[in-house]
Amino acid sequence: MRTERYPLARVAKALLPAIACTCLLAMLLSAAGTLPPGDAAVIIPREGKLQPSGSANTRIYVTGINTLSQVQGGYFVLQGYVTVANVSNPPNWDPWPGVVVALRMNGRYIYQSPAPGDLVMATTNGTGNFTLSYQVTLNHTAGNWNITAGIAPIPDYNYTWNPLFTGTTTYDVVVTADVKIPQPLQYSPAAFFTNDVFQIRGRLLTEGGYPVPGVIVLASFNNIANYTSSVTNGTGHFTIDVNPAVGDYHESLVIHFAGTSWYNARSIPIAGFRFIDTVVHHFTGSIAASTSSTPTPVNTTITISGRFTYDGATFGGDGNVKNKQVSVFWNGGLVGTTMTDAVGQYLFDYPISSAEPAGRPCTPVLISVTLDATVAGRTGNATFYIRPLITTSLVATTRPAWRDESILIQGTLGENEPPSYMRLIGGQQVLVRLMEGALVVASMTVTTNATGGFSALFTPQNRDALNFTALFSSQGQYDSSSITGTCQIYKNAVFVFTPGTPTFSYPGPPYPLLITGRAYARGFGLPDAPLPNRQYNVTFNGAPWSIESTDGTGAFSFTISTTFSTAPGPYLLVLELRGFSGTGYNVATNRTITILSLRALNASLGAYITNPVFPNEALHVDGTLLQGIGGLSLSAFLTYANATTLRYDSSMVTRSTGQFHFAIPGGMIASTLASVRVVVNEGQLLGYRNATTASQPVTFINPAAVPSAVSFESVTIDGRPAGSVPAVEPGSSITIRGILVSHLGTRVSFYRVDVVDVSGPIPIMQASGLTDANGIFTIVLNITGTPGSNISFYLRTDHLGTTYYPSATYHVQVLASTTMTWILWFIPVAIAATIAAAWVYVKVQKKQEVARIRSYMQQKLDLVRQLVSVGKHREGIAYCYHILVEVATRAYNLDEVRESETVREFIEMLVNQKNVPREISFRFMVAILEGLYSKQVMNRDNVATVVQLLGNLYVAITNDTRETFTL
Repeated sequence: MRTERYPLARVAKALLPAIACTCLLAMLLSAAGTLPPGDAAVIIPREGKLQPSGSANTRIYVTGINTLSQVQGGYFVLQGYVTVANVSNPPNWDPWPGVVVALRMNGRYIYQSPAPGDLVMATTNGTGNFTLSYQVTLNHTAGNWNITAGIAPIPDYNYTWNPLFTGTTTYDVVVTADVKIPQPLQYSPAAFFTNDVFQIRGRLLTEGGYPVPGVIVLASFNNIANYTSSVTNGTGHFTIDVNPAVGDYHESLVIHFAGTSWYNARSIPIAGFRFIDTVVHHFTGSIAASTSSTPTPVNTTITISGRFTYDGATFGGDGNVKNKQVSVFWNGGLVGTTMTDAVGQYLFDYPISSAEPAGRPCTPVLISVTLDATVAGRTGNATFYIRPLITTSLVATTRPAWRDESILIQGTLGENEPPSYMRLIGGQQVLVRLMEGALVVASMTVTTNATGGFSALFTPQNRDALNFTALFSSQGQYDSSSITGTCQIYKNAVFVFTPGTPTFSYPGPPYPLLITGRAYARGFGLPDAPLPNRQYNVTFNGAPWSIESTDGTGAFSFTISTTFSTAPGPYLLVLELRGFSGTGYNVATNRTITILSLRALNASLGAYITNPVFPNEALHVDGTLLQGIGGLSLSAFLTYANATTLRYDSSMVTRSTGQFHFAIPGGMIASTLASVRVVVNEGQLLGYRNATTASQPVTFINPAAVPSAVSFESVTIDGRPAGSVPAVEPGSSITIRGILVSHLGTRVSFYRVDVVDVSGPIPIMQASGLTDANGIFTIVLNITGTPGSNISFYLRTDHLGTTYYPSATYHVQVLASTTMTWILWFIPVAIAATIAAAWVYVKVQKKQEVARIRSYMQQKLDLVRQLVSVGKHREGIAYCYHILVEVATRAYNLDEVRESETVREFIEMLVNQKNVPREISFRFMVAILEGLYSKQVMNRDNVATVVQLLGNLYVAITNDTRETFTL
């Protein structure tokens, strides 16, 4: 190679116009190239940094190409050589080996793949020749292209060439593409028969997967029928509508593409294409269930139903034969068509004519269905059993009705055939008529309810005798039937009184007459019938009394009452049914009620009230009813010095002999009380008037009388004068008797007397008793002293528990035990056994002490009961407290009980020192304090509460549960 003779700058300057023209031409050629959207990436040039030498010092000769048309995937092969200018010997051009050339299409470099550096290039050999081979990629845009070669755009490659050099041949070539149709295709519907209209949907793509737009394809079924597709859209999608064809397609589908200038023709067999050629049918509903034992009556509309299916796994879809016509045949004759639904089911209502030949017990008929498709299994057959109409039976009744009352006909319609005898029939029409002989008086058509029942309510007919007819005409599967009956028309009403209903009474509110019975209707030769829920008028003594109503059974009940001013004599009671007018009715019943005169009573007071009493202490009253009648009420009326009168009534009644005895509480016995009278039978019951005793003045004992308001007289101990000192055995008892006398010289009756033991340092009340009506008292005292000792006691009574009246002190000697000598002799012999059994002795002693305390409780509570029986409720409550003190003293062996100790102090001592339960203790304390100091009148219930609490405290103190103590 020769050396360059021209300076580089001059060469570059000379080449500038040529380079500019070359660049402009390259731009124009690039702009003229066809570049469909999306394919620009395959022809983007990758220019190197060309450093021009100042002149077009290189020439590229393209001498040949293997083909001017190539399918995607085929090869374009260019051949040529490269020369370079000999600057030492111009204008000579020498072959240029080792230079890299690249393929250019439509003015741009071409890549074999989109990766950088994959340009289609070749290096010239020793003679400057090259061969460029380009395999057209599957994503290369099909169409018209030009193709040539150029210097490879390699960085720092300082050579240039003239693209417009005539030796650089540019060839016009065509890039074509093979096509494909992805499978499986889509069908609508998913499965179909040979005579169905269906649609094929697919997509036409290049082998590279790019859509082929703007073309059509053809569908060929075994080369028998061709169907043209829609024009493929921008994504290559097409549809082919296939109409029913004549003949059999033989399940051979081929899609043909005729090809275009850039896309190659192709026929593509479609795999897996099949027409449905077999279906399955089965009947459902009443057709499938029909047997000779359950035939269907004629004149009935039945539903013929079934289902057609196919093998979806083989033919596609869900296996349901949809929207296909089904022909229905009855005994071989076409009776209609229907269509299958979305799940292959069909329904066809067929009315069986009443003229259809049918015998008993049943007649078989053939039901056939055929699918409108030439496939196997398209026909289904079933035997259906029919029978004549079902015989029916009507039952109808009517209730009794009055002439001016609506008439109700009720009944039922049912089947009259075994085994469904009298099965009730609903939803059927029944004609009901009222007849007077042969004359139709009224008629009504009614419909049976769900249980076959019907009712017809006719307006009043005002006729004496009526018949009715119920007629059921043949309807549906049921034969006709009828029934006749007689209407029960009543004209008379009668009120029958209950046996024993009173016909006489006494005047006054205490003697209401309860009138009971039952009302009946009476007709022409008909049995009496109860009249339920009927109103009737009650007239008494000619005046309207009340409006009543019978109950649901026709029974009646009402009350007639009079006043004490009602005169004796007969009174007329009239019962009359309401709501009737006109003549010819007998709707009233009469009954005579006789009012009798009240009978007189005579009563007088006894001697009790003549005995003087302490103020504010109970006043005892006794007396006698001359007529000797028991159970009559007693009321005491107390008149005071200021003329005020109070009434005392505590449910007192006369005894069976007519005698009476009661106590008026001390709260009403003030010193100003002047007199008392008693009214017997104040309410005038049992046909007697009331009786009032004469007023009896009241005499009072002066509590402050000197030397004493009361005294004890004729006191004896075990029948001996109290002045002597009797000797008694330990553990025995003595009987103390005496008379309680007032300072007025009169005896004090029904008053408490206490025995107070003063043998020890503290006086202790040991026993109590009550005086009788004559002031005599008898008290039994248990001897509990130490053998050989003396017991000293006195008798005591009090006024309101605050003022005490004692007797003289009496003495009793307790004998020494005669068994002591024997015991002393026995001790040396049995001392060892005694020591061993010491704990047994302690237990026995404890049990004996508890037994003694229990006996004490029983005796003292008897006294409380006596006090309550004569109305001394406060005294009974106070005595309960004394019983508790004695029980606690004995159980806990208390050394000293102070006389001045209050109830609260004693109770608190038991709780704090002896651990007696606090709640029971304080409830007892409250009950005691209320009983002693409350202004409220105490009664038996108050005492019973205190006794119950005392029993609870007894159990808590002694742990003895062998007996429950109550009032």
